Amino acid sequence: MLEGYIVDEMANPTGTSLKSHIKARYRDLERILGKPEESAEDKVSGSWTIVSEDGDVITLYDWKSTNRYAEGLPSVEAFRSSPIPQEFNIGARSLMVALEFKEALEKELARAGVSAALAKAGIKVNDYQISAKDLQLAKKIVMAAHVRNTPPKKK
Repeated sequence: MLEGYIVDEMANPTGTSLKSHIKARYRDLERILGKPEESAEDKVSGSWTIVSEDGDVITLYDWKSTNRYAEGLPSVEAFRSSPIPQEFNIGARSLMVALEFKEALEKELARAGVSAALAKAGIKVNDYQISAKDLQLAKKIVMAAHVRNTPPKKK
């Protein structure tokens, strides 16, 4: 769960609009926020409605990312199972609220990614024992390992 925020499907997102973007793997978002609300729309396959501790409503959703919107795009299942971070839209009533949420979510994604990478290496870590400085260092190590293991793009 994301500290300072709760997912609330009953919250009213009226008045929110696109304010920012975030790249993340769907499975990481689902681990942090739970399953999204399924959408019958062709432009959105799923979304989360989130409320901050201050009562601000935020929406997080994929936008025109699947074959529901256009042929040639991945299926909903392929999009959601992709190991590659995908772009998600962040909607809010103000840019500041969206950016605060984005920062909190990025920190939690980094913390979750570092914990997963360390666990994969057989190191058990309590997320709350990782200092911000250690988290940044661990993130650099994980990213360097990812870059080394990523094949070069075809030209």
